[in-house]
Amino acid sequence: MMLGDGFASRPIDPRDIRPGNLVLCQMRNRSLPVAAAIFAEWIAQDFGRQQA
Repeated sequence: MMLGDGFASRPIDPRDIRPGNLVLCQMRNRSLPVAAAIFAEWIAQDFGRQQA
C-alpha cells in the first residue's frame, strides 16, 4: 500500500515474525542525533494516530 511521499507499507505475515512491543526511549540528559530524533518523533506521532 502506498502511503504518499514515496513511502510504502507491506504487511508482515505473523508466521515470519512474532508481534512485539516497540519502546522509544532516550538516556537522561542525552540528545539524539537529528535524524534519530526526527524518526522517533515521526514514529511516536504515527502510533499516536493509530491509537486514537
